[in-house]
Parts: sequence; structure tokens; C-alpha cells
Amino acid sequence: MPALFCVTLLLAAAAQPAAAGGEPPPSPTCSSASPVPSPAPDPTSSPSAADLCTQRSLLDQVRKRLGTNVATALAIQEQLRTSLEENDRAQSALTAQVATARREEGALDAKLAELADAERVTQQSIEGDRSRAAALARSVYLSPDSFLLLVIRAGSLQDGSFEGRTRPGHRSPPREGSG
Repeated sequence: MPALFCVTLLLAAAAQPAAAGGEPPPSPTCSSASPVPSPAPDPTSSPSAADLCTQRSLLDQVRKRLGTNVATALAIQEQLRTSLEENDRAQSALTAQVATARREEGALDAKLAELADAERVTQQSIEGDRSRAAALARSVYLSPDSFLLLVIRAGSLQDGSFEGRTRPGHRSPPREGSG
């Protein structure tokens, strides 16, 4: 029962300073030099001055402890708030970095697709050039009027240059020194 009374007193005392502008009510003077002996309290009677003095000192001790605890809690709360703000800034920075990386990834994917198309077009062009070169080589090799074939048949470049002109239907120029 005395513990319940102390808690009630604490709650009442905590409410009174807030209602009275934050100042604690004046406490009765308690002399610590000579405590007044009090008779055993009767549960039906009101508390004596010594009991009130003891309760006041307990209340003051609790207030001091609560003040320290509240100050510590406020400091921890401030540290937590600062930490959460730093975390929020870091998350915002990471979100921005991720967005930038995704944009760069999209640009690189587009560039890669563009280069793949250019490679495909170039490969088709190379294949077309190869087939045209092969066809040209075959036509030059198989053509009877091929200069290379004439030189090979004649045996020398000089003889091959005149052989084509001596075929039927062609006039050969007169040779120097003949006459």
C-alpha cells in the first residue's frame, strides 16, 4: 500500500508543476537534524509531517533521476534522428546513382544494338563483295579474251601483247624492222 501511495504522489507531483507553470510546489520544511518521532500511523488517519517529509525527499530523488534519464533519452533521440537523416541522405544518393546507372545501361544497350546492326550490314556487304570478286575471278579465268590467259598461252608478256591482235578479225600492227 505505501508503494501505491508513493506512485500516486509522484503522478500528482508531476502533474502539479506542469499545471502551475513548471515550478514545484513549496515543500514543508523538514529538519534533518532531529527527526520527529511519530506514532505508528493509523491506516484511517492522514499522514504525519514526518511521513510527508520522507515522501517529499523520495519525490525529489525520483525527479532528479527522471531528469537525468529524460536528458539521456533526449540525447539518444537526437543521435537517432541524426543517424536517420544521414541514412536518408545516403539512400537518396544511392537511389540517384542507381537511376544514373540504369540510364547509362539503357544508352549502352542502345549503342550495342546499333553496333550489332552495323556489324550485320558490314558482314552482308563483305559477303556480297566476296561473291562478286569470286564471280569476277571466274569470268576473268574462263574468258578467252582474258589478257592474263593470252600472256600465259603466249609464254611471255611481249608475245602475249601481240597475240590478241593477230587473231582472226584483228589487224596486227606492222612490226618494226619488217618491211
